[in-house]
Amino acid sequence: MAQHPSESERYLVARVLVREVVEAKVHRAEAIEIHLLDAVLLDAIVGTLDRSNKWELSISGGALYLDIAGKSFEGALARVLAKA
Repeated sequence: MAQHPSESERYLVARVLVREVVEAKVHRAEAIEIHLLDAVLLDAIVGTLDRSNKWELSISGGALYLDIAGKSFEGALARVLAKA
């Protein structure tokens, strides 16, 4: 199993993505929101993946709530600011 990058590495990758979006002059780039997801949450979700997936997703107050086949998952969203 691949090892997750550290929080700082994940944040760096997200910042590079933001910079590339801004430098590429993507239309309304300032309106695009990029968030980091917790690695533990991602690991839990991976265990439910199938060929066909039905997810119920909601986001409220910086938290992500996800229901997959009757299993509930919750995690914090860390927003990466789009300011260059």
